[in-house]
Amino acid sequence: MSAHRIYIFTRAVHSGKTTTLQQWLRNTGVKAGGILTPNVDGKRMLYDISEDKYYEMEAAADAPDSECLLVGKYRFTKESFRIAREILERELKQPSDWLIVDEIGKLELEDKMGLEPTITHIINSYKNIDGQNKLMLVIRNYLLDEACERYQLNTDMIINKHFFE
Repeated sequence: MSAHRIYIFTRAVHSGKTTTLQQWLRNTGVKAGGILTPNVDGKRMLYDISEDKYYEMEAAADAPDSECLLVGKYRFTKESFRIAREILERELKQPSDWLIVDEIGKLELEDKMGLEPTITHIINSYKNIDGQNKLMLVIRNYLLDEACERYQLNTDMIINKHFFE
């Protein structure tokens, strides 16, 4: 493993990336902050790692389209992304051993906000400021090349599932 501060965890859609991260955090006791986006009882949630707090991401059926972001089959609230960006900015200011971003997706890569501009700010901070803490970016495998190009990441930053064992 190289001396990078930025790591990429990539696998296919619905392959257990978030579950792997949850188990890793539970089993290692590593000091981490950031966000996970687990499915809880069939609904996509936003999880604030350091505060151990969940927020709903999926919009109610009667929520106005103006308050929602469409991602594939999901309708997410814009508010959940605002909360996610706030969590990430807070964690950047009080770094843990790991800052986890689950996940960089279509919204960010298509300039439809999502976690932007926070993601770009965080990645640039980890590239340009020395420190011992690390950044883990979760990226779906089919978006990896596009994300690496956009954020100027290298494929040698990729970690595989054995990292978590």
